[in-house]
Amino acid sequence: MEISAKEFMRMQPNTKKVTEVEKFYMLLATKLTKHWDESGRFSDMPDTQREAVVLAVVGYFQDVVTDAGIWRSFTMMHEHLYGTPLPFYGRSDDYIDYELNRDDLRFIIWYALEGQHYKNFNLSPLDADIGWLADEFHQLLDEVYETAPEAIEYNMKAGVDPEDVEDANSIFELSTWLFYHCYLLKHASKIAIAKAHLEARDIYQKEGAAAAEKIQDLYDRVMLSQPCGPLALPIGEWVQMVATGELPKKVKVEKKEIHHLYTDFVKANGKEIAFFKDYEALVSFLTCKMGWEQEEGGVLPNLKAHANFVILANKEHGILIAPNVAQFVAMEGNTLYNKALASQEAHTLVTEPGRCPADLIRYLFNRGLLPDAKLPADESGTILHDNWDFLARLYQQEFYTSAEI
Repeated sequence: MEISAKEFMRMQPNTKKVTEVEKFYMLLATKLTKHWDESGRFSDMPDTQREAVVLAVVGYFQDVVTDAGIWRSFTMMHEHLYGTPLPFYGRSDDYIDYELNRDDLRFIIWYALEGQHYKNFNLSPLDADIGWLADEFHQLLDEVYETAPEAIEYNMKAGVDPEDVEDANSIFELSTWLFYHCYLLKHASKIAIAKAHLEARDIYQKEGAAAAEKIQDLYDRVMLSQPCGPLALPIGEWVQMVATGELPKKVKVEKKEIHHLYTDFVKANGKEIAFFKDYEALVSFLTCKMGWEQEEGGVLPNLKAHANFVILANKEHGILIAPNVAQFVAMEGNTLYNKALASQEAHTLVTEPGRCPADLIRYLFNRGLLPDAKLPADESGTILHDNWDFLARLYQQEFYTSAEI
């Protein structure tokens, strides 16, 4: 495997020239690559995937050496949300915040590999080969940690004030690099970025060189509208954390009145959740118990081909209807529950984007109603149940409405 200067520079903030500092980190990437090649580990893995890992590891190293603030932002927010700087590993006795850490490398390696796939979690972050590779990379990086030069171009946050309109251009440049090129954010946003590339290609094929402005508008719109990174945060919140070293400011949300559909549903059902075997049973409840009117083509005709429905009532949002979920829910009174299917497939509620509404994911996990759910790479189920909210953010992205931060 060989990483070209072009591929290396693609992830750098300044791609116009190769400085002596960037040459140092390119040589470091080459050293890591050679060491990995000679090890024989992950030998059947495509070069493109191994390249993504090495570039992510070197990007992380540039970040912590320079204190560019990206890794600091991720671990700071993760600790705020979940009580530890990283998912999966807890806080080890020798972990030092915002410095080079073995567990950081374990996560980065797993995350970069996971980011190459659209079917998720076939490799555990606790995998022995990942642990071995993290140890080897840590040893090589630690040898140069104290003498490695600061990646000045990497530190785009310098002097940026997210609240100063005069810094608009700098804020925009930082946002663009973080979203599309940064070692940490882009892997989690792969689907949104891939869709943007496809749409940009279609625009170019139709309009040629005249499409440049439209394509730029497209990329800007995606960046500003889509959550990104492993925590599925808006790009503005990443910029605020990177630039200031502080958590995003809370926006006070006014308490809403109880939604009338919540009231109607609980009155008809007696509790906040209900299960229905098929479309006919669902429609019968909605029309006979809740008083919905039959419409031409049927009630919610897009659901006719589905079964195993869950309806969940929410005081703010009303009700949500989720098909193909009831078989996973171990709840008293749910006759549709299937333990074997839950063991095999319930993890997809978290790992498949749009598979299950975010409110229902939270409701089921918070109440322990998915006890059999486990990831393909973790028979114990521990990784999923200890990290379900993080994993939902990582995989669902725009489909997972962020909890209040």
